[in-house]
Amino acid sequence: MICIFVPSVQASITWQDVAYTDLDKTEVERFKNENVSRELDMLERRHNKEHAREMQGREPIVDPIDYETSFSTLENPYPDYRQNQKITPKHIFKNLFIKNDEFNTFEIGTEFSGILYEESDSIEEKGAMFGIFASYTHRKHRSEHIKNFKDAFTSFSKPNVFRFEGKLSLGQVDFESATTGELDDNFNLMTEWRGLLGYDIPLSKEINSMLYGGLGYRFLRDDLNGTTTTSATGFLRTSGYVYFPIGIEVNLALDHEWSLMANFEIDKLLFGKQVDHLEDVAPGLETLKNSQSRGFGLRGSMRLSKHTYQANFFVEPFFRFWKIKDSETNPIIFNGGVIGVGIEPKNTSKEYGVKMGAHF
Repeated sequence: MICIFVPSVQASITWQDVAYTDLDKTEVERFKNENVSRELDMLERRHNKEHAREMQGREPIVDPIDYETSFSTLENPYPDYRQNQKITPKHIFKNLFIKNDEFNTFEIGTEFSGILYEESDSIEEKGAMFGIFASYTHRKHRSEHIKNFKDAFTSFSKPNVFRFEGKLSLGQVDFESATTGELDDNFNLMTEWRGLLGYDIPLSKEINSMLYGGLGYRFLRDDLNGTTTTSATGFLRTSGYVYFPIGIEVNLALDHEWSLMANFEIDKLLFGKQVDHLEDVAPGLETLKNSQSRGFGLRGSMRLSKHTYQANFFVEPFFRFWKIKDSETNPIIFNGGVIGVGIEPKNTSKEYGVKMGAHF
């Protein structure tokens, strides 16, 4: 950049005059140059006016601007330009979420799915679910490219990803049994919380994979209160699974605007609890609780993302599957006496749907 100084005038341009907000370095340089050019034009016009007045024998223009500082103040490329900036809720939101920070990312969105639950004795529930989800991911550092076995044991080739996920979904399902009849439009609520530890394995400039494991909790509330088509009485059921997820995530950069991500996961059931509120059927019956310890789950998805400066927007078809074995048996108690035994029979749950959201 060439600066031309007029003999009678010195310019004073501080970085507050060319302050920038949430711009990358290229935009900052362009913005700075535009402001410098604008100031030079102003100085040239002012000098021409002064010269014309001097030629006419008139008093020079008194400039109220302090020009004691020269262009040398532009030498600081990254000043604290936010010191006089007004902090607003919009500013806080943009600086917390709407920025490209590879080490801290936030994700939020909605999901739609169809669910089918089946038991071995010709009982099934099926319906539609709608939910919201969110996750926060922190990467401690970048992992180095692994080209051989030795690279897997360097200081930067170790677990570096911490992720917390949560989701809540609601829906209505229809109950159908070969022996007790049908009961439609039953309210279902499902929530799930997961903490994951991951290990990035960059395979190339365009491909990054991540192995992960952690701990998850899935809770389902199935409200079957009502009377079936055969006059049988339903009751409230809840189930909770504590499980160990282990999976792989592979990201492929198609270009600077689009990417694909594939995910596959196996979930090992650690502990489950099934609670049947039999008191809804008759006042003398007590709640039946059965523990579950044998079962597994599978899940997978394929995500297509569109990258922008503000956020990455994505659509992601997915499936989730659970297969649980028979629970332990426990006595059914009525008015203090045992009248039988209860068991949660082996069952499967299948869910197919699509997620849509934004990744900041």
